[in-house]
Amino acid sequence: MIQYTGKYALDTCFMRRITENPNYLDAVQARFDFTGTEILISETVLFEMEKQGLSVEQITTKLIQRLGANVTVSDMTTDDHILAKELASKFGTEIHWPDNLILAFAIKRGATLISCDKKLISVCRKIGHDCINPDQIGTNMFNLLQNHLPIPKILKRKFVWSTLQ
Repeated sequence: MIQYTGKYALDTCFMRRITENPNYLDAVQARFDFTGTEILISETVLFEMEKQGLSVEQITTKLIQRLGANVTVSDMTTDDHILAKELASKFGTEIHWPDNLILAFAIKRGATLISCDKKLISVCRKIGHDCINPDQIGTNMFNLLQNHLPIPKILKRKFVWSTLQ
């Protein structure tokens, strides 16, 4: 398990997955320890969740209880909106509203973004902002292990008649 410290901003798709699949958070929790970290939820994510009829209070309670993290809901600032507009104009084909707002929120607060949105993660990587895709960490144990297993050595041995007798 990897111990994380710092701040994390959550995307709407990650929050939605937690509500749709009760085991999803278990998979994330099995790989990472978020105890004592600060999880930030923007008002944009709050609006998106409520628009879909999902209870943010239930999700934040689950995050606090299961991950041991401090959860804070924060308002968007003018600087967030300015950066979001710049991101949308620079990466218009890859990022759209409200993803640009969520990414700007994470950047301005120095928070690692946790998202399942492949296009949003792609933009994060292009600009060099830290992001975590829980779909990859939560479901692909072989790829996690593959990078840490030793490379097998191929034994080349010459057989001669004396070794077979």
